[in-house]
Amino acid sequence: MNERYLNTEGIILKRINYKDADKILTIYTKEAGKISAIAKGIRKINSKRKSHLELLNCVKMHLIKSHGMYIVAQTEVIATNPQIRGNLERTNLAYYITEIFDKLIPEEEQSDLLFKFLQKTLKVLNESSDITFVNGFNLKLLKLTGFYSKNKIESFPNEIKEYFKQLEIMKYEDVLNIHPDYMLAKTSHEILRSLTEEVLEKPLKVKLFV
Repeated sequence: MNERYLNTEGIILKRINYKDADKILTIYTKEAGKISAIAKGIRKINSKRKSHLELLNCVKMHLIKSHGMYIVAQTEVIATNPQIRGNLERTNLAYYITEIFDKLIPEEEQSDLLFKFLQKTLKVLNESSDITFVNGFNLKLLKLTGFYSKNKIESFPNEIKEYFKQLEIMKYEDVLNIHPDYMLAKTSHEILRSLTEEVLEKPLKVKLFV
């Protein structure tokens, strides 16, 4: 891979305003893992790339590295996941997913498996707002990053341990076939959230249940 130029697919995880008209993007890319890049001028009303670089979009992009920072040069939208953006519940679930993914995954560690995992997650979430699927994402991400230990759930009731076992061993696309009651799904989310915060050593911002 040329160190100065990067042609890749990427999923927009986070956007922060920068200077008068720019944004700094956090992108999980297929070729280079998680990177930061400046999108110049996209806060201008007439910016042609503004809609390309929305949060959660999957984009084909050409990046140029200058002074240690990537700059977005060209973009082509692959997927926009419109059903997520058009549904408040799905949007909130997506924010939780992207927050823990961003915080658990280190910079510039390339992984085809993680890219496909995140891509599939957003595709399913675009069609469903099931908390069990988000629980499955949370558990499987902890496992993929080496932070999930069965010992941590040994003290929990059998119902929760069985639910976690299903989330762990089932194929990702089959997780939606699990239909726990509301309280089991909610309690399990709170446990997984706590395990994630323990790894990060700081609280998560997005709340799924108030």
